[in-house]
Amino acid sequence: MAKKPSNPRKRRRKTQTNKANSPKYHFDQGILKAKQNDELEAIRYFTDAINLKPDYAEAYYNRGIAKKVLDDNEEAIKDFDKVIELNPDHIDAYIRRCECLVLMGEVDACIEECNNVINMKPDCVEAYLTRAWAYEDLNLYDEPLADYEQAIRLNPKCIDAYLYRGNLKEENEEYEEAIADYDKVLNLDPTNGDARMFRQACKEMLMDEDELDEDELFDLDDVMILPDLDEDIPVTLNIDFSFSPYEEMRNGFENPSDEDIKEHLEIIETANSFIEQQPGQVDAYLMRGYAKLKTVDFEGAIDDLNHFIKHKPDSVDGLIFRGIAKTLLQNHKEAIADYNEAIRIEPDNTVAMINRAIAKYAQSRFKDAISDLTEVIELEPSNAMAYMTRAAAHFKLRNMDIAIVDNSMATMIFE
Repeated sequence: MAKKPSNPRKRRRKTQTNKANSPKYHFDQGILKAKQNDELEAIRYFTDAINLKPDYAEAYYNRGIAKKVLDDNEEAIKDFDKVIELNPDHIDAYIRRCECLVLMGEVDACIEECNNVINMKPDCVEAYLTRAWAYEDLNLYDEPLADYEQAIRLNPKCIDAYLYRGNLKEENEEYEEAIADYDKVLNLDPTNGDARMFRQACKEMLMDEDELDEDELFDLDDVMILPDLDEDIPVTLNIDFSFSPYEEMRNGFENPSDEDIKEHLEIIETANSFIEQQPGQVDAYLMRGYAKLKTVDFEGAIDDLNHFIKHKPDSVDGLIFRGIAKTLLQNHKEAIADYNEAIRIEPDNTVAMINRAIAKYAQSRFKDAISDLTEVIELEPSNAMAYMTRAAAHFKLRNMDIAIVDNSMATMIFE
Protein backbone atom coordinates (compact mmCIF):
# COMPACT_ATOMS: atom_id res chain seq x y z
CA MET A 1 0.00 0.00 0.00
CA ALA A 2 1.43 3.35 -1.03
CA LYS A 3 2.40 5.80 1.71
CA LYS A 4 0.03 8.72 2.03
CA PRO A 5 1.79 11.93 0.93
CA SER A 6 2.35 14.48 3.69
CA ASN A 7 0.40 17.70 3.71
CA PRO A 8 2.88 20.64 3.77
CA ARG A 9 0.24 23.03 5.11
CA LYS A 10 -0.48 20.71 8.02
CA ARG A 11 3.24 20.35 8.68
CA ARG A 12 3.66 24.14 8.65
CA ARG A 13 0.75 24.63 11.08
CA LYS A 14 2.31 22.09 13.44
CA THR A 15 5.68 23.89 13.29
CA GLN A 16 4.04 27.26 14.03
CA THR A 17 2.12 25.78 16.98
CA ASN A 18 5.32 24.28 18.42
CA LYS A 19 7.08 27.61 17.94
CA ALA A 20 4.36 29.54 19.79
CA ASN A 21 4.67 27.11 22.72
CA SER A 22 8.45 27.54 22.92
CA PRO A 23 9.75 29.64 25.86
CA LYS A 24 12.74 30.62 23.69
CA TYR A 25 10.42 32.03 21.01
CA HIS A 26 8.67 34.32 23.51
CA PHE A 27 12.00 35.28 25.06
CA ASP A 28 13.45 36.25 21.66
CA GLN A 29 10.32 38.28 20.85
CA GLY A 30 10.72 40.07 24.19
CA ILE A 31 14.34 40.92 23.39
CA LEU A 32 13.25 42.25 19.98
CA LYS A 33 10.55 44.47 21.52
CA ALA A 34 13.01 45.76 24.14
CA LYS A 35 15.44 46.74 21.35
CA GLN A 36 12.54 48.64 19.76
CA ASN A 37 11.97 50.48 23.08
CA ASP A 38 8.56 48.82 23.44
CA GLU A 39 8.96 47.77 27.07
CA LEU A 40 5.28 46.99 27.65
CA GLU A 41 5.24 44.42 24.84
CA ALA A 42 8.62 43.12 25.94
CA ILE A 43 7.26 42.48 29.44
CA ARG A 44 4.30 40.62 27.97
CA TYR A 45 6.56 38.30 25.96
CA PHE A 46 8.95 37.68 28.86
CA THR A 47 5.95 36.85 31.06
CA ASP A 48 4.74 34.34 28.45
CA ALA A 49 8.21 32.75 28.44
CA ILE A 50 8.16 32.51 32.25
CA ASN A 51 4.69 30.98 32.26
CA LEU A 52 5.98 28.27 29.93
CA LYS A 53 9.26 27.86 31.82
CA PRO A 54 9.02 29.05 35.48
CA ASP A 55 12.80 28.69 36.08
CA TYR A 56 13.79 30.85 33.07
CA ALA A 57 16.30 33.13 34.82
CA GLU A 58 17.17 35.27 31.78
CA ALA A 59 13.48 35.96 31.13
CA TYR A 60 13.10 37.23 34.70
CA TYR A 61 16.29 39.30 34.31
CA ASN A 62 15.23 40.96 31.06
CA ARG A 63 11.69 41.53 32.35
CA GLY A 64 13.24 43.25 35.35
CA ILE A 65 15.27 45.52 33.05
CA ALA A 66 12.13 46.44 31.07
CA LYS A 67 10.30 47.28 34.31
CA LYS A 68 13.29 49.36 35.45
CA VAL A 69 13.20 51.33 32.18
CA LEU A 70 9.52 52.05 32.93
CA ASP A 71 10.59 53.22 36.42
CA ASP A 72 8.68 50.36 38.07
CA ASN A 73 11.61 49.68 40.37
CA GLU A 74 9.77 47.72 43.08
CA GLU A 75 8.48 45.19 40.56
CA ALA A 76 11.86 45.09 38.84
CA ILE A 77 13.53 44.17 42.14
CA LYS A 78 11.14 41.22 42.52
CA ASP A 79 12.33 39.89 39.15
CA PHE A 80 16.00 40.40 40.04
CA ASP A 81 15.38 38.63 43.36
CA LYS A 82 14.01 35.66 41.41
CA VAL A 83 17.05 35.63 39.12
CA ILE A 84 19.37 35.53 42.13
CA GLU A 85 17.28 32.78 43.71
CA LEU A 86 17.68 30.72 40.52
CA ASN A 87 21.31 31.70 39.94
CA PRO A 88 23.13 33.13 43.00
CA ASP A 89 26.17 33.98 40.84
CA HIS A 90 24.26 36.27 38.43
CA ILE A 91 26.30 39.45 39.06
CA ASP A 92 24.31 41.58 36.60
CA ALA A 93 21.10 40.89 38.55
CA TYR A 94 22.77 42.14 41.74
CA ILE A 95 23.94 45.31 39.96
CA ARG A 96 20.53 46.05 38.45
CA ARG A 97 18.99 45.53 41.91
CA CYS A 98 21.50 48.02 43.34
CA GLU A 99 20.52 50.57 40.69
CA CYS A 100 16.83 50.13 41.53
CA LEU A 101 17.53 50.65 45.22
CA VAL A 102 19.37 53.93 44.67
CA LEU A 103 16.62 55.15 42.31
CA MET A 104 14.08 54.41 45.07
CA GLY A 105 16.11 56.38 47.59
CA GLU A 106 17.17 53.24 49.48
CA VAL A 107 20.75 54.48 49.58
CA ASP A 108 22.05 52.50 52.58
CA ALA A 109 20.58 49.28 51.17
CA CYS A 110 22.21 50.03 47.82
CA ILE A 111 25.62 50.57 49.41
CA GLU A 112 25.34 47.31 51.39
CA GLU A 113 24.34 45.43 48.23
CA CYS A 114 27.26 46.95 46.27
CA ASN A 115 29.63 45.90 49.07
CA ASN A 116 28.36 42.32 48.71
CA VAL A 117 28.91 42.42 44.94
CA ILE A 118 32.46 43.75 45.36
CA ASN A 119 33.20 40.97 47.85
CA MET A 120 31.94 38.45 45.27
CA LYS A 121 33.67 40.11 42.28
CA PRO A 122 36.31 42.70 43.29
CA ASP A 123 36.86 43.79 39.67
CA CYS A 124 33.18 44.65 39.01
CA VAL A 125 33.37 48.21 37.65
CA GLU A 126 29.59 48.71 37.70
CA ALA A 127 29.46 47.98 41.43
CA TYR A 128 31.93 50.80 42.15
CA LEU A 129 30.04 53.22 39.90
CA THR A 130 26.67 52.42 41.48
CA ARG A 131 28.07 52.68 45.02
CA ALA A 132 29.60 56.04 44.09
CA TRP A 133 26.18 57.34 42.99
CA ALA A 134 24.72 56.19 46.31
CA TYR A 135 27.51 57.92 48.25
CA GLU A 136 26.85 61.11 46.30
CA ASP A 137 23.20 60.97 47.37
CA LEU A 138 24.53 61.16 50.95
CA ASN A 139 26.45 64.34 49.96
CA LEU A 140 29.81 62.62 50.51
CA TYR A 141 32.95 63.41 48.51
CA ASP A 142 35.92 61.19 49.41
CA GLU A 143 33.95 57.92 49.17
CA PRO A 144 32.48 58.41 45.66
CA LEU A 145 35.80 59.86 44.45
CA ALA A 146 37.62 56.72 45.62
CA ASP A 147 35.05 54.52 43.84
CA TYR A 148 35.33 56.43 40.55
CA GLU A 149 39.12 56.19 40.72
CA GLN A 150 38.94 52.46 41.40
CA ALA A 151 36.59 52.03 38.43
CA ILE A 152 39.12 53.88 36.24
CA ARG A 153 41.98 51.70 37.52
CA LEU A 154 39.97 48.60 36.61
CA ASN A 155 38.89 50.03 33.23
CA PRO A 156 40.97 53.01 32.00
CA LYS A 157 38.46 53.53 29.16
CA CYS A 158 35.36 53.74 31.38
CA ILE A 159 33.61 56.85 30.06
CA ASP A 160 31.00 56.95 32.84
CA ALA A 161 33.68 56.96 35.55
CA TYR A 162 35.45 59.99 34.04
CA LEU A 163 32.16 61.79 33.36
CA TYR A 164 30.74 61.34 36.86
CA ARG A 165 34.07 62.05 38.54
CA GLY A 166 34.09 65.26 36.55
CA ASN A 167 30.57 66.05 37.81
CA LEU A 168 31.68 65.43 41.39
CA LYS A 169 34.69 67.72 41.04
CA GLU A 170 32.63 70.37 39.29
CA GLU A 171 30.07 70.37 42.10
CA ASN A 172 32.96 70.95 44.51
CA GLU A 173 34.26 73.85 42.35
CA GLU A 174 37.36 71.96 41.23
CA TYR A 175 36.79 73.21 37.71
CA GLU A 176 40.23 72.58 36.18
CA GLU A 177 40.26 68.95 37.36
CA ALA A 178 36.69 68.53 36.14
CA ILE A 179 37.66 69.87 32.70
CA ALA A 180 40.52 67.33 32.58
CA ASP A 181 37.97 64.54 33.17
CA TYR A 182 35.60 65.89 30.52
CA ASP A 183 38.54 66.14 28.09
CA LYS A 184 39.29 62.47 28.76
CA VAL A 185 35.66 61.58 27.96
CA LEU A 186 35.84 63.50 24.69
CA ASN A 187 39.11 61.79 23.78
CA LEU A 188 37.34 58.46 24.21
CA ASP A 189 34.05 59.60 22.64
CA PRO A 190 34.24 62.86 20.63
CA THR A 191 30.43 62.83 20.17
CA ASN A 192 29.63 62.92 23.92
CA GLY A 193 27.33 65.93 24.26
CA ASP A 194 27.15 65.81 28.06
CA ALA A 195 30.92 66.10 28.46
CA ARG A 196 31.07 68.97 25.98
CA MET A 197 28.29 70.84 27.81
CA PHE A 198 29.77 70.26 31.29
CA ARG A 199 33.25 71.31 30.10
CA GLN A 200 31.87 74.55 28.69
CA ALA A 201 30.12 75.32 31.99
CA CYS A 202 33.39 74.81 33.88
CA LYS A 203 35.25 77.08 31.49
CA GLU A 204 32.62 79.79 32.04
CA MET A 205 33.13 79.53 35.79
CA LEU A 206 36.92 79.89 35.42
CA MET A 207 36.65 83.07 33.39
CA ASP A 208 37.44 86.25 35.27
CA GLU A 209 34.66 88.79 35.37
CA ASP A 210 36.71 91.34 33.37
CA GLU A 211 37.09 88.80 30.55
CA LEU A 212 33.35 88.80 29.92
CA ASP A 213 32.07 91.21 27.29
CA GLU A 214 28.66 92.10 25.93
CA ASP A 215 28.61 88.95 23.81
CA GLU A 216 28.92 86.56 26.78
CA LEU A 217 25.95 84.43 27.79
CA PHE A 218 25.32 86.14 31.11
CA ASP A 219 26.58 88.85 33.43
CA LEU A 220 27.73 87.50 36.80
CA ASP A 221 26.66 90.77 38.47
CA ASP A 222 23.07 89.98 37.55
CA VAL A 223 23.00 86.67 39.40
CA MET A 224 22.08 87.00 43.06
CA ILE A 225 23.43 84.70 45.80
CA LEU A 226 21.34 81.55 45.96
CA PRO A 227 20.05 80.23 49.29
CA ASP A 228 19.98 76.55 50.31
CA LEU A 229 17.47 74.45 48.41
CA ASP A 230 15.58 73.82 51.64
CA GLU A 231 14.57 77.47 51.51
CA ASP A 232 12.21 79.09 49.02
CA ILE A 233 12.99 78.94 45.30
CA PRO A 234 15.78 81.49 44.72
CA VAL A 235 15.06 84.69 42.86
CA THR A 236 17.54 86.22 40.41
CA LEU A 237 17.43 89.40 38.41
CA ASN A 238 17.66 87.68 35.02
CA ILE A 239 17.02 84.00 35.77
CA ASP A 240 13.77 82.39 36.86
CA PHE A 241 14.43 79.06 38.59
CA SER A 242 10.77 78.64 39.50
CA PHE A 243 10.16 77.37 35.95
CA SER A 244 8.84 73.81 35.96
CA PRO A 245 8.48 72.23 32.50
CA TYR A 246 5.77 69.82 33.70
CA GLU A 247 3.71 72.57 35.34
CA GLU A 248 4.22 74.71 32.25
CA MET A 249 2.76 71.91 30.12
CA ARG A 250 -0.18 71.45 32.50
CA ASN A 251 -0.91 75.19 32.55
CA GLY A 252 -0.71 75.35 28.77
CA PHE A 253 -3.32 72.61 28.30
CA GLU A 254 -5.49 72.93 31.40
CA ASN A 255 -6.14 76.67 31.11
CA PRO A 256 -7.17 77.25 27.48
CA SER A 257 -8.68 80.58 26.46
CA ASP A 258 -12.40 80.79 25.65
CA GLU A 259 -11.49 81.46 22.03
CA ASP A 260 -9.27 78.35 21.92
CA ILE A 261 -12.03 76.18 23.40
CA LYS A 262 -14.59 77.54 20.93
CA GLU A 263 -12.28 76.86 17.98
CA HIS A 264 -11.58 73.26 19.01
CA LEU A 265 -15.20 72.50 19.87
CA GLU A 266 -16.00 73.44 16.28
CA ILE A 267 -13.28 71.05 15.10
CA ILE A 268 -14.85 68.29 17.22
CA GLU A 269 -18.25 68.92 15.58
CA THR A 270 -16.67 68.74 12.13
CA ALA A 271 -14.88 65.51 13.05
CA ASN A 272 -18.14 64.04 14.39
CA SER A 273 -19.78 64.67 11.01
CA PHE A 274 -16.88 63.04 9.16
CA ILE A 275 -17.01 59.98 11.42
CA GLU A 276 -20.81 59.71 11.04
CA GLN A 277 -20.66 59.86 7.27
CA GLN A 278 -17.41 57.94 6.76
CA PRO A 279 -16.72 55.63 9.74
CA GLY A 280 -13.63 54.28 8.03
CA GLN A 281 -12.05 57.73 7.79
CA VAL A 282 -9.65 57.26 10.72
CA ASP A 283 -7.87 60.61 10.22
CA ALA A 284 -10.97 62.23 11.70
CA TYR A 285 -10.20 60.46 14.99
CA LEU A 286 -6.74 62.07 15.02
CA MET A 287 -8.30 65.48 14.39
CA ARG A 288 -10.95 64.95 17.09
CA GLY A 289 -8.43 63.47 19.53
CA TYR A 290 -6.18 66.52 19.27
CA ALA A 291 -9.17 68.87 19.63
CA LYS A 292 -10.26 67.01 22.78
CA LEU A 293 -6.73 67.38 24.09
CA LYS A 294 -7.02 71.14 23.59
CA THR A 295 -10.40 71.25 25.38
CA VAL A 296 -9.11 69.43 28.51
CA ASP A 297 -10.88 66.15 27.67
CA PHE A 298 -7.73 64.08 28.08
CA GLU A 299 -9.43 60.70 28.52
CA GLY A 300 -11.63 61.33 25.48
CA ALA A 301 -8.52 62.30 23.52
CA ILE A 302 -6.85 59.01 24.45
CA ASP A 303 -9.93 57.03 23.35
CA ASP A 304 -9.89 58.68 19.91
CA LEU A 305 -6.12 58.40 19.54
CA ASN A 306 -6.22 54.71 20.54
CA HIS A 307 -8.64 54.11 17.66
CA PHE A 308 -6.50 56.09 15.25
CA ILE A 309 -3.20 54.43 16.27
CA LYS A 310 -4.79 50.98 16.02
CA HIS A 311 -5.23 51.64 12.30
CA LYS A 312 -2.10 53.77 11.81
CA PRO A 313 0.46 52.50 14.33
CA ASP A 314 3.33 54.38 12.66
CA SER A 315 1.75 57.83 13.07
CA VAL A 316 4.27 59.90 15.04
CA ASP A 317 1.71 62.70 15.54
CA GLY A 318 -0.82 60.27 17.01
CA LEU A 319 1.76 58.81 19.39
CA ILE A 320 2.96 62.24 20.55
CA PHE A 321 -0.58 63.56 21.12
CA ARG A 322 -1.52 60.43 23.06
CA GLY A 323 1.70 60.70 25.04
CA ILE A 324 0.85 64.29 25.98
CA ALA A 325 -2.65 63.27 27.11
CA LYS A 326 -1.18 60.48 29.26
CA THR A 327 1.42 62.85 30.69
CA LEU A 328 -1.32 65.30 31.68
CA LEU A 329 -3.18 62.43 33.38
CA GLN A 330 0.10 61.66 35.20
CA ASN A 331 0.37 58.27 33.50
CA HIS A 332 4.02 58.95 32.79
CA LYS A 333 5.17 55.38 32.18
CA GLU A 334 2.74 54.83 29.31
CA ALA A 335 3.41 58.34 28.01
CA ILE A 336 7.12 57.56 27.80
CA ALA A 337 6.30 54.32 25.98
CA ASP A 338 4.42 56.39 23.34
CA TYR A 339 7.30 58.86 23.00
CA ASN A 340 9.76 55.94 22.73
CA GLU A 341 7.75 54.50 19.87
CA ALA A 342 7.56 57.89 18.11
CA ILE A 343 11.35 58.25 18.42
CA ARG A 344 11.87 54.70 17.15
CA ILE A 345 9.91 55.66 14.02
CA GLU A 346 11.56 59.10 13.68
CA PRO A 347 14.87 59.06 15.62
CA ASP A 348 15.43 62.82 15.18
CA ASN A 349 11.96 63.93 16.30
CA THR A 350 12.81 66.63 18.84
CA VAL A 351 9.16 67.23 19.81
CA ALA A 352 8.90 63.64 21.05
CA MET A 353 12.27 63.98 22.80
CA ILE A 354 11.28 67.14 24.67
CA ASN A 355 7.94 65.68 25.72
CA ARG A 356 9.67 62.49 26.88
CA ALA A 357 12.10 64.62 28.89
CA ILE A 358 9.17 66.43 30.53
CA ALA A 359 7.57 63.11 31.50
CA LYS A 360 10.87 61.95 32.98
CA TYR A 361 11.20 65.28 34.80
CA ALA A 362 7.74 64.71 36.31
CA GLN A 363 9.03 61.32 37.57
CA SER A 364 12.06 63.06 39.14
CA ARG A 365 14.32 61.27 36.62
CA PHE A 366 16.30 64.45 36.10
CA LYS A 367 19.50 62.88 34.72
CA ASP A 368 17.49 60.95 32.13
CA ALA A 369 15.65 64.14 31.17
CA ILE A 370 18.97 65.96 30.75
CA SER A 371 20.21 63.22 28.42
CA ASP A 372 17.15 63.66 26.17
CA LEU A 373 17.43 67.43 26.16
CA THR A 374 21.14 67.36 25.35
CA GLU A 375 20.30 65.30 22.27
CA VAL A 376 17.64 67.87 21.29
CA ILE A 377 20.15 70.71 21.62
CA GLU A 378 22.67 68.84 19.48
CA LEU A 379 20.00 68.54 16.78
CA GLU A 380 18.55 72.03 17.28
CA PRO A 381 21.11 74.35 18.93
CA SER A 382 18.60 77.23 19.04
CA ASN A 383 15.79 75.33 20.81
CA ALA A 384 15.09 77.64 23.74
CA MET A 385 12.56 75.30 25.39
CA ALA A 386 15.19 72.54 25.50
CA TYR A 387 17.61 74.87 27.31
CA MET A 388 14.89 76.04 29.72
CA THR A 389 13.84 72.49 30.53
CA ARG A 390 17.41 71.28 30.92
CA ALA A 391 18.14 74.23 33.22
CA ALA A 392 15.20 73.20 35.42
CA ALA A 393 16.48 69.61 35.60
CA HIS A 394 20.02 70.76 36.48
CA PHE A 395 18.56 73.02 39.16
CA LYS A 396 16.82 70.02 40.72
CA LEU A 397 20.18 68.19 40.77
CA ARG A 398 21.85 71.26 42.34
CA ASN A 399 24.05 71.75 39.28
CA MET A 400 23.66 75.49 39.72
CA ASP A 401 26.47 76.61 37.42
CA ILE A 402 25.16 74.62 34.47
CA ALA A 403 21.57 75.66 35.21
CA ILE A 404 22.62 79.30 35.01
CA VAL A 405 24.37 78.79 31.66
CA ASP A 406 21.39 76.92 30.17
CA ASN A 407 18.89 79.49 31.42
CA SER A 408 20.97 82.28 30.00
CA MET A 409 21.18 80.52 26.64
CA ALA A 410 17.39 80.23 26.60
CA THR A 411 17.02 83.93 27.45
CA MET A 412 19.42 84.92 24.67
CA ILE A 413 17.52 82.79 22.12
CA PHE A 414 14.13 84.17 23.22
CA GLU A 415 15.43 87.71 22.83
